[in-house]
Amino acid sequence: MAPIADHFAPAREVVCVDLYADLREPAGPPADSTTISGAAREILRQATTSVREPFVLVAHSWGSRAAMQAWRERPDLVCGLVLIDDSRMGGTALEGHPRLARDAFVHRLGDDPEAGMQQFLRAFIDDCFVAGCTPDSVRDAMTAQMDRLPVDWARAAFISVAEWDNGRLTDTLGALAAASVPVLVVQATYLDADYRRASLREAAQSPWIGEVREMVGYAEISVVTGSGHFVQLEHPRAVNGCIGAWLARSVDGAKVTGE
Repeated sequence: MAPIADHFAPAREVVCVDLYADLREPAGPPADSTTISGAAREILRQATTSVREPFVLVAHSWGSRAAMQAWRERPDLVCGLVLIDDSRMGGTALEGHPRLARDAFVHRLGDDPEAGMQQFLRAFIDDCFVAGCTPDSVRDAMTAQMDRLPVDWARAAFISVAEWDNGRLTDTLGALAAASVPVLVVQATYLDADYRRASLREAAQSPWIGEVREMVGYAEISVVTGSGHFVQLEHPRAVNGCIGAWLARSVDGAKVTGE
């Protein structure tokens, strides 16, 4: 998220929330950080330490769920959400059945969960990049970060996503709509029901965009084409331009924090 923070810091108060600092520690990250609720609590803890006024949460992928959950827990503190290249993982077939979604993800890992998770992660991260679009520096940095994830931690984190997406996501989108919380979706890729990712050519490709438009009709949608999953690193000017214009229209004057 550094390109976003660096761009807005001269004019706005920016706080960067680091949920992965403990990956650099010998003991690894705490188990609670694998859950969406635990990550939301950590976002609020770090943000409220530095920011006293209501703030906008800017989050990418997995972090978008934690940002939405943080709003649900403290709607008085979060006055807007920027969700960058998020998707509902696994499709909608198990919507409303978080335990079945959990079981389905565990089943796809096979009889050897550790080896299955390693194979899943390799395929998942490879799909995040687009040949001819993603700079080698981004590919190398993000692959190295994924390689540092402890397998048990990664498995628990994806299980938490499966449970949250099928148990809380729809209600959360409905709650956002009811509260009229400003929402910006910046999307660059499409994730299908089998966790395979491809670069977007247009908004109509993305079921996630369709779901947000249906549930949160006032949300602003911006599509960045010719990009991989880490669009804020691959096309920082386009992403920062989308965020800046949205802030001016929707929540100008608010504090900005990122995860």
